[in-house]
Amino acid sequence: MKVRTTLCRLIEIGDTQTVLADKASEVNRKIEELLGLTIDDFTRAVVLPQGKFAEFLSLKKEPIDDKCFSDCLT
Repeated sequence: MKVRTTLCRLIEIGDTQTVLADKASEVNRKIEELLGLTIDDFTRAVVLPQGKFAEFLSLKKEPIDDKCFSDCLT
């Protein structure tokens, strides 16, 4: 029988290290709070839909900006 242990911790590094959260649910909540985005919002804003990467690379700069930020502006 394998035992699996997961460590999940969010640490702010400055002059000292401050643990902001030390449980997965707390880390997720804190990241959402810091970014102002849920995981779904983040995925829509950052991750390109499957099969769209080649199209993204072939776009000129202005359409890329429009494509990247269209969800945020609507």
